Order: sequence, then C-alpha cells, then structure tokens
Amino acid sequence: MKVLMTGATGFIGYHVLQTFLENGDTVAVLGRTPLHEAPKDVDFHHYDGTYPSALEALNTVQPDIVVHLATHFVGTHQPDDVDKLLTGNIGFGLHLLEAMKQSGCRAWLNAASAWQYAGNSPFYPNGLYAASKSALDALVSAYVHESGLQAMNLVIYESYGKGDSRKKLIPQLLAQMQVGQRYLKLVGKEKQFYFVHVQDIAEAFVLASHRLVEASTQGVGMFSHYALRPDESPIGIEGVVQTMARAWQVDLTADYGAFPFRANEVLVPPAGVGRLPDWEPKISLEAGLASLWYSQV
Repeated sequence: MKVLMTGATGFIGYHVLQTFLENGDTVAVLGRTPLHEAPKDVDFHHYDGTYPSALEALNTVQPDIVVHLATHFVGTHQPDDVDKLLTGNIGFGLHLLEAMKQSGCRAWLNAASAWQYAGNSPFYPNGLYAASKSALDALVSAYVHESGLQAMNLVIYESYGKGDSRKKLIPQLLAQMQVGQRYLKLVGKEKQFYFVHVQDIAEAFVLASHRLVEASTQGVGMFSHYALRPDESPIGIEGVVQTMARAWQVDLTADYGAFPFRANEVLVPPAGVGRLPDWEPKISLEAGLASLWYSQV
C-alpha cells in the first residue's frame, strides 16, 4: 500500500509513520517542515500553503490513501489564532481533498479529536479548535457524495507514550516525578479520561488504512467515524494518580481542585461514537506508565 501522510513530525504522526514502515507499506510525507531524522525510503514533499503544492504531491506520489494527521491545536483560542485555525485545520485539508479528486485517490483517513463529539454526535464541538476540524468534516462529506470518496475519522482521546513533549497531563507529571516532586496540584476530581498508548493508536491507523483502500475500489462513497478508546469506563483523575503511584512505585499526594477547569472543559469524555471494529488497545495504562518510568531511569 502506498501512503501519503501529513503531520508526520508530530508525536502521534511519527509513531504512525514508523508503524506503516514496519508493516511494509510505502510512505511519503507532505508538510511544511521536513522530518529531522527521516527514515530512508520516505520521500518528503513540501506544502507551501497552496493548492498547487498539494496537487503536485498527489500527482507525484499517486498514493492509495491520504492519512491526514496535521492539525493546529489551541485549547482556548485567542483572536490571533483564527487565521491559523482556518489555514491549518480547514485550508490544508481542502487542498488535499481537491487534489485527491483530480489525481484519482479515493481513500481518506483523518485524525479527529474527541472534542468534536462533545455531545456524543459527529457535529457537536466544544470550542473553535474542534469546530474547525468539524468544518473540514463537512467538506469531506461533499467529496464523499461527489467523488465516491471512502473517508474515515479515527477519534483520538488522550494519547501518551515515550518521547511525548506536549503540555499534556502524563508528560507533565512524569517530568515532576523525575525531579522528585510528589505533591501534585490538579484540577477537580470530576475530570475523567480515556487514555490510549500511542503505539495502539498507530496500529489502528494502519488497520483502518488497509480497510479503506480495499473499500475504495468499490466506487461507493462513505464517511465513517470510529473511536480509539478502551472498552471500559473512563478513568477519573484520582484513578490516574493512583495508577501512576503503582506504576512508578512512588507515594503521591494530590490537591484536587487546585486549578480551575477551562471555560469549555469537557469533564466526561464523549462515548457516543462506536469503537473501531476488530481493534482494541493492547497496552494498559499501568503498563504504559511503567514503561515510561523505567525508560527514564
């Protein structure tokens, strides 16, 4: 299978790229910034923010599928973020979709955010970031009906894993543990999470890509939404701390409610979208946390 990927420089995208390669697939990358340590046999194509650059990449690569992970994330947006959200989360995707139509590629796999589904439906975003990603979904639907596109959203919740430098809960708490901090200031106990290890997420993208490519030969367009989450109930932040204490073999004290929730905070992650069929996460939260701890020792 021949894949054209975006977002390969990101935390999740890097792992997806590596998993495609381990599976024997051919991968080319489209982006604004080349990979720092690009694996050999991975061609890079520069996206300069214009449609012609996207079309050139599609015509050169002739991929079986486009896997779109590039995104511009903001938790709570400011006025200066509006243009970046428009170009990063809508414009780039629209350039790709039109280039796919012109070049004949009929399979599209997108990394969606759980916060697009805050009301347990595909179009119930909880903020402008999520809304901009859902706006792209509306455009995808147009190409599904017009061009017979086989499209899928894989809905990502809380990802974690080795090498994660994002300002997310687990890497921030891990950094505190490394300097001996055992007293944690956190948000209130109402906050719940679905955590999935990045390797499990990457394997889901490879699985879904092969299914979409096979379906794209049938000529009937479809847009499906599947969640990447554990089968059990979400875990509360108090349970996260307890799991960390076990995995890292440390005594932790937490001040729950020390920090306020954001204005658009979703306390309970949405579960209205069904899980990707025939996929389940293999790495438990405790095992994943333990591997992070011992990789730092």
